[in-house]
Amino acid sequence: MLRRDPILSLMSVLFHSQTNSRNFSPIKVLPPHWVSSYKWAEGTRYMHSATINSLQGFKDEAQNDGNPRVFLERLSPLHVNWHNQPSASRRIGFLIFHWHVVAHFKELGLVDNMGVNPIYTVAVFSPGGAYSEADFNDAMTGVSASQSLQGLADFSHAIEGWHNEAHMVIADKTGNPLMDPGRNVFYRRFWRLHLFIDQRFESEMTSYAQAAHPQLTTSAQVIDHLENSHHSWVGLI
Repeated sequence: MLRRDPILSLMSVLFHSQTNSRNFSPIKVLPPHWVSSYKWAEGTRYMHSATINSLQGFKDEAQNDGNPRVFLERLSPLHVNWHNQPSASRRIGFLIFHWHVVAHFKELGLVDNMGVNPIYTVAVFSPGGAYSEADFNDAMTGVSASQSLQGLADFSHAIEGWHNEAHMVIADKTGNPLMDPGRNVFYRRFWRLHLFIDQRFESEMTSYAQAAHPQLTTSAQVIDHLENSHHSWVGLI
């Protein structure tokens, strides 16, 4: 099993493969003790909408062109830019950003178009699984079901850290460039991983809604609520 150095959670991580000389963009994470104290400046509260609008525009262009893969071509540079942002300056956090990406991917029929199914399961990232070195249950030990905004932020931080390791393990085992955010979106294994993560996020949003806002009954309603009522948290979730 890969042993995670706790120092890695305190800095930006740049993975480099010695076997194929690939240079990878850094994937940055926010230390958990920052999450509870970090708040956005008032002047940046709506900036996340620019990214969301761009993603919507990419989907619309792909639909108008009758070519779903246009979405991937447009997504690629935005994905690079998002990963290159320091965690503390993000306007839209890991789970919310990828929730929008995955939603458009599904709407465009790219799950079938790219042959993504079956998506990954916990068993794949468990002892005996294909990518057991990125042990999901081990990484998420101590992360409780989200009952609050802080819970969602903590979950986002934890699963992003695990996701970084999963990308590295899958890349090393398959040769796919999963650590390159400009190219990984063109590979089905990227989507198998992120659809798995999206399922976990959907579950956390259900837990949060039941505890804090029982009137919210779908993930889209929860996302809308977060983006319109909790601007200071959007970059942390």
